[in-house]
Amino acid sequence: MAKITIDIDPVLNVFQIWWDDRKKAVEAIPSDDKRMEADIIVDKKGVPLSVEIVGFLPEELNASKFLNSKQITYYLSTGKVPFKKLLTKVKLHK
Repeated sequence: MAKITIDIDPVLNVFQIWWDDRKKAVEAIPSDDKRMEADIIVDKKGVPLSVEIVGFLPEELNASKFLNSKQITYYLSTGKVPFKKLLTKVKLHK
């Protein structure tokens, strides 16, 4: 059975569902859906590996609005959150 990984990044306000190896990812294809900003992540053959939803949090829960540009740059360059428990990763296995 395939392993599904769900990543939630409240700093960048991104929600991802992966059902294949993220190392195979080569391109993000924007969705046509006007209701949300979503990308389909594909491998070099065009096979979908993941879906990524940008801006999934409501405005009042969007953590990026509480960070200054220096903190966001630190986060993007190191992958470390500048304060405790802001980044949440949830992994589901079946």
